[in-house]
Amino acid sequence: MNVFFSYCLAAAVGVAGLGTGVAESRESDRGLGIGLGVRLGTMGVGGEMAFQVIRDRLNLRGAFNGGTFNMGTTQGDVDYDTRFQLRSGLILADWHVGGGPFKLVGGAAWHGTAVEGTAQPTKNVTLGGETFTPEQVGRLRAGADYDGWGGYVGIGFGNLAAAHRGRWAAFFDLGVMISPEPELFLESQDGVLSGSPLLRRRLQEELDDFNRNYADWLRYYPVLSLGLAFRF
Repeated sequence: MNVFFSYCLAAAVGVAGLGTGVAESRESDRGLGIGLGVRLGTMGVGGEMAFQVIRDRLNLRGAFNGGTFNMGTTQGDVDYDTRFQLRSGLILADWHVGGGPFKLVGGAAWHGTAVEGTAQPTKNVTLGGETFTPEQVGRLRAGADYDGWGGYVGIGFGNLAAAHRGRWAAFFDLGVMISPEPELFLESQDGVLSGSPLLRRRLQEELDDFNRNYADWLRYYPVLSLGLAFRF
């Protein structure tokens, strides 16, 4: 009887140990459901973190992006040297259709980008329907300041938190960030008429005309980004 009891006890311990090992193996395969990534795209360079909520289906994701670049732009008959200081933050939910890499994305977005252009006209310019000489307007400064919360909708590929599918994952996002209208400005500096009511009035008319034509479109910012994530 003692021998039989010893065999039973040993078998029970062995089964328990096997069960524990299988559970630990499954837990290891599952991972922590967390991903850390870097991204590059139209919002600049950024980093993000994803948390798995429903395995293979739903992740929550947060990201911050920024960067600076310069380019030439034209408004009316004035050419500007324009500086873009990109800043944005995202709080997103990723729904992976059918548990695959394709995802529908939606959430909240903070847009803090600042755009500023400067121009030193070398020929006559028309502002608010009136023509001014380079000496009269001096240097023109124009731009837009974003600062507010809005929304984000888009699609993408790649699951940032599915560690059971491998530690490394590439991902892609395509969407649009919808933000409040930016604050626009247009001013003259160091010109003969820079401080005159006439030029200020014409600059305001020029700005009002721009607002009527483009202000609504400036609320929509296209998002295209590629990234690489490590999954824990």
